[in-house]
Amino acid sequence: MLELKPTDIRLSAEAKDKDEAIALMVDDMVASGLVTPAYLEGMRTRETQTSTFLGNGIAIPHGTPETRDEVKQTGIKVLRFDDGLDWGDGQIAHTVIGIAAKSDEHLTVLRQLTHVIMDDDLSNQLHTTPSPDDVIQILKGEKLEPKLNIDAKAMRLDASVTGVHEAKALAAGIMVANGYVSQAEQLSLMTQEPLNFGGGVWLLTELTEQSTPGVAAVVPEQAAQSADFNLLLAISTQGRSHKALYDRLLQMKRDHQLPQLTQAASGSTLADLLRQMPIEGDSIELRLPIEHGLHARPAAQLAKLIKSFKADVWVTNLSGDGMAVQGTSVARLISLGAAHGHSLRFTVTGTDDSNPILQQLSSAVTQGLGDPVMPLPELDEDSAPELDLNEAAEVRPLEAGDELTGMTGAPGMAAGRILKLERLSFNFSEHGQDTTTELDRFEQALDQLMTQVSARLDATNDSTKTKILAMHLELLNDPELVDGTRNAIRQGRSAEAAWTATYQSLADQLSLSSDPMLAERADDFKDLGYQLMLILSGQSTQAADEPHILLCEEISPSQVAEFDPAIVQAIVTAKGGTTSHAAILARAAGIPLLVGCGEQALTLTDGTPVIVDCDNRLLTVADSDESLEQARVEIDRRKQQQAEAFAKRFDPAISQDGVRMEVVANISSASDVEKILAQGAEGIGLFRSEFLYMAHTKEPTHAQQVAEYKSARERLGNTDFPLIVRTLDVGGDKPLPYLAMDDEENPFLGVRGARLSLMRPDLLKRQLKALLEAARSGPIRIMFPMISDIQEWRKIRAIYEEVAADYPDVQCEIGMMIEVPSAALMADVFAPELDFFSIGTNDLTQYTLAVDRGHAKLSRQADPIHPSILRLIDLTVKAAERNNIWVGVCGELAADPFAATLLMGLGVKELSMSSKAIPMVKAAIRQASKAESATLAQQALQAIDAEGVYQLKSKEA
Repeated sequence: MLELKPTDIRLSAEAKDKDEAIALMVDDMVASGLVTPAYLEGMRTRETQTSTFLGNGIAIPHGTPETRDEVKQTGIKVLRFDDGLDWGDGQIAHTVIGIAAKSDEHLTVLRQLTHVIMDDDLSNQLHTTPSPDDVIQILKGEKLEPKLNIDAKAMRLDASVTGVHEAKALAAGIMVANGYVSQAEQLSLMTQEPLNFGGGVWLLTELTEQSTPGVAAVVPEQAAQSADFNLLLAISTQGRSHKALYDRLLQMKRDHQLPQLTQAASGSTLADLLRQMPIEGDSIELRLPIEHGLHARPAAQLAKLIKSFKADVWVTNLSGDGMAVQGTSVARLISLGAAHGHSLRFTVTGTDDSNPILQQLSSAVTQGLGDPVMPLPELDEDSAPELDLNEAAEVRPLEAGDELTGMTGAPGMAAGRILKLERLSFNFSEHGQDTTTELDRFEQALDQLMTQVSARLDATNDSTKTKILAMHLELLNDPELVDGTRNAIRQGRSAEAAWTATYQSLADQLSLSSDPMLAERADDFKDLGYQLMLILSGQSTQAADEPHILLCEEISPSQVAEFDPAIVQAIVTAKGGTTSHAAILARAAGIPLLVGCGEQALTLTDGTPVIVDCDNRLLTVADSDESLEQARVEIDRRKQQQAEAFAKRFDPAISQDGVRMEVVANISSASDVEKILAQGAEGIGLFRSEFLYMAHTKEPTHAQQVAEYKSARERLGNTDFPLIVRTLDVGGDKPLPYLAMDDEENPFLGVRGARLSLMRPDLLKRQLKALLEAARSGPIRIMFPMISDIQEWRKIRAIYEEVAADYPDVQCEIGMMIEVPSAALMADVFAPELDFFSIGTNDLTQYTLAVDRGHAKLSRQADPIHPSILRLIDLTVKAAERNNIWVGVCGELAADPFAATLLMGLGVKELSMSSKAIPMVKAAIRQASKAESATLAQQALQAIDAEGVYQLKSKEA
């Protein structure tokens, strides 16, 4: 980081616009002897070439290469604007960091800033702290969250404690002895009430100021163990350093693996279990035919074989405790306790071609690893053979006129010829020349990659791309990735082998997360891994300069970031998800992206003419030049529509016959408000309050909750725009680590939303108090999720009325979400007791059609436009109209322009959606009439399936 002193920071600067702010910055630089006055022209020129806005309220103006001679001395200045300044394209800068650098020293500043840009809390601290010293610490990265220490020395097994409270005292002592908490924090731990996590596991969590947060474990001696208490974990944390461990515990709970923790044979085993994430790679399951099991001699033979592979092999005893061990260790293989007939899983990582390895393992194990083999006992006859849904079927090549459906990663349409992108392969030696040489090769490649990413970051003015590139820089600074590679090199591996094993391991851990969006972050590790391997191997990918439709198995974020939309007209992938960073970048770049089209898409060859219609989730193999030309005419028409819709995004959505629809947005935090208003939102139809709870290690305090809700209200300005807050909606697919919940066979049908609120009324009361307190600053509507029964609702309302009695000066509209079929079918019973309904079509669809909307193979069947869903919406609206209350829709259906007109026709009054969908939805409403939409809606209600509803769309067009 360039040298920064408190005197270089102005915390309350004033300027009327960006140009004046830059002039003020240069004046400060001139006064400190950093630059000549001519540097001002270089800064202004740089802003015309590319925006210097990085994201999260941070801008870094600097000069052009031509004005480097005006720099007398390298340095930086910081100006902070309390009310923010428009830095172009509606991007508001609160902290402006001016750079005077003679060379590429500003790239170092960019790298240091990545942790701030990616962290909303740190950015907010940077923009609001009254201390210049805090600004310096934040910019230097000294406030980064440290890694959580999980060490065997802090694990106490067979402890002489008779209950959880005695264990708490012992754990607190271990924590302070290891420097994980201070003595004052030890006292706080001692006075806390432990949390029953379930399965005999209890948790204590403490925020610490210590530099080494960590974990202590206490396991009582066998005689003291019971069904209720087998293990206490005490955790000190800074920021989110605890999150990976919480995720691990939650996953073990879901998989019924908590007994592994409570039955660990040693402190080392327990620490390994807490650290280890499941391994993912190509695998094979084999039954052990050796009479005496995997004892020393066959274990040594197996380890020797595995050491010969240029890959990592993990071995799991599926008939034992489920722990995976590295196959190169004889001792660890023996520790599996694999007996005759036990099932072993061999998982291969760190190679692109695992089949030969799996074949050799299969042959060696079935032949006994040098020991005599015995016939295997029959499997349990009651165990039916498992149906392999992933079994590959013969793939028929696509022909002219064929169509494939996919998922919309980025909207839009394109027509052109296929260019197939093949991923390069790397051949390298497992062992390097010598440690010094391999370390030098790695460091040079890493520096080169960081410079490349920094240059892309410096060149972009797109806030979405900025955040992702900044995150990639942060990953390249990750000590687990970088130090892990260095350590592997020091153990004799080549740079390529060390890097591949390290990044692949981290990617594997993420890919197994229960959170789909977190799992897709594994793609970022794989992307960076591939980029650095290109540098190490001296290879490069050649970009075509002719317009084309890019076809590939998967696409990486770095590739999308480099694409020119004029050349890459659309991207089609066989795999991939709609929330990946590649999809986010494609949307930001305006490149249509159709993902998940399946293996059949890869049968297309270079030059094949295709039409990609992401808006209708369709890939069509063109059968003539005429069909291509027709598609191009349609593309031009859609682009014109989108441009016109965006230009009129602030106009109200009033139909041709004068009916107004309220078009609002879904948000996850108060910081989202400015973004949704910039897209034309007329308020907030769904504030997902659970994200506030997820952002904390403990339940957010009253003050924290009030501040967040008030901030959202205040950011709406002096308008009558609505703010609708959904009360805490966790459980099922969204558990809270610090809120103990029982194991459930099917959490989607278990304790969720209002059910949890009724089990924990204290939690609901605290949230309602915060909402009513915040409502004193402006109107807030409150809605309650996952209500299925009238008695359930009346209990919820009674809790609300009890809390509201303490706030007689506050009047809030209250409503409920229609998310389960029973609520829609009984809407006439609910309606007299409410002010509004809000229909969550995402959950309503999966519960009505019995399809998990996150299921990899069935999710496409969960189409919210299915007539069964429309009929439930129709029932709800009619019940609401009879009782003079209004109905909104806040699921994915609301964001579809065609569906929006159907919903208007059914009598829905409000549509809430992601902000980018707002301009086109408003335009669709303005172009329709309520009367015609009502006729169309009635036809949709009579359709027999979703396809029948879509056919109405084509007739309308």
